[in-house]
Amino acid sequence: MPSPSQLALGFDLSTQQLKVLAIDISNLETFYEKSLTFETDLAHYKTTKGVYSNDSDHEVYSPVEMWIEAVDVLLTRMKEDNFPFERVAAISGAGQVICFPKVPLTESNMRRSSGLNQARTF
Repeated sequence: MPSPSQLALGFDLSTQQLKVLAIDISNLETFYEKSLTFETDLAHYKTTKGVYSNDSDHEVYSPVEMWIEAVDVLLTRMKEDNFPFERVAAISGAGQVICFPKVPLTESNMRRSSGLNQARTF
């Protein structure tokens, strides 16, 4: 496959994995794809499907350090695959968060002038 002149790189962080996809901007075809599964590739975090569960407090959460390490590992794997980083023209990312607040997040529970980081009610 000929090397594209420009690539768009997308990262998708889900509950169970981190995935990277590179698209050739000139023809919108997939140039590169790689993923890392937290439970198997970063098993030292001892997560189940990428999360820790605390049933007594009804909490489900993921260690942020695991996400950071996942980015490092994935970039290292890309380098080992001789990925042409110099051709990346755009980078995007998406993440999935599932939240079940104890108190509904409604307008009446928030101050209009505050941001979401200050308006948490759970």
